[in-house]
Amino acid sequence: MDKLAIENEILGIGVGAPGFVDKETGMVHEAVNIGWKNFDLGNQLQLLSHLPVFVENDANLAALGENKKRKRIQRDRFDCNHIGNWRRQRNDRQW
Repeated sequence: MDKLAIENEILGIGVGAPGFVDKETGMVHEAVNIGWKNFDLGNQLQLLSHLPVFVENDANLAALGENKKRKRIQRDRFDCNHIGNWRRQRNDRQW
């Protein structure tokens, strides 16, 4: 990526990841559904982009986005239920 072009257009990167995420360090400690364990997502993206990177749990970011959307249409109450992704394997087949 062209560092100068990116710095003139984008201020930073925000990314949501499933599983146990340390938002202070950007480390995804465990994301079972995609097979990550102790994956340093924040630093990897920062090295590639040369931009500040903010990593948070995907369900938390979904709730924040929904809450912001609801505020624009002036709702007093807010409830967000994130079911998530799951896979079940039986007899060598995923279903």
